[in-house]
Amino acid sequence: MANAPLKWPRSNEPWGLTSYMADTEATIVNTPEPVMVVGGTGRKKIVIRTPRGPILSLCHVFDSDGNELMVDVDRDIRYTVLLNKKMPLPADTRNEDESSLIPFVEKKEGDRETIFYINNLPKPGLYKVQIFARKKPRKRGKLILPLVATLLLDYKAPGKAKKPENKAEKKKSAGIYAC
Repeated sequence: MANAPLKWPRSNEPWGLTSYMADTEATIVNTPEPVMVVGGTGRKKIVIRTPRGPILSLCHVFDSDGNELMVDVDRDIRYTVLLNKKMPLPADTRNEDESSLIPFVEKKEGDRETIFYINNLPKPGLYKVQIFARKKPRKRGKLILPLVATLLLDYKAPGKAKKPENKAEKKKSAGIYAC
C-alpha cells in the first residue's frame, strides 16, 4: 500500500483565516490558501504584513497525532520533541532555570511585518499550523491572543514535491483537497 492516504491533523476550527484576523489589520502575504505544500528540506516561511503597526503573535506546529513540535537544545544537539496532553514532560526532569525547550517556529518581528520560519519538519506528512495574534496594546497587562489562522502544511519527501508542468496535470492536482 504505497499510496495510502495521509492522516489529517485534528482541527476543531475551520482551516484558513478566522474573523480575528481582520481585528489585527494584518494580512498573510505568501499563503493564499489554507493548504501549503512544502518540499525538499521541510522549510516554510510565513509572512504577515502589518501596515498599521506591530502585533503580538505566536505560532504553533502540530503533527497529525496532535503532538506539538518543540525543539530540545541540549548539549549542542537539536532534536524534535513531541508534546501532547496525554504524555507531558515530567516536572522533576529539569531545574526551573535550565529549560532547554525552545519553540519549533522561529520568529522575526519588525514594525511592518512578522515572519515565521518553520524549519526542518521531522518527517513527510500533514502538519497543522496555528497562528495567534492581536494588535499590540498601548497599556501593559494580561492579554488573550485569539486564533487568527489555522493552516495545513503538506510536507512531501525530497524529490516527491514536483510542480505540475502541463494543464492536464494541473487539473488532476487541483482536486486533491476538494471534499
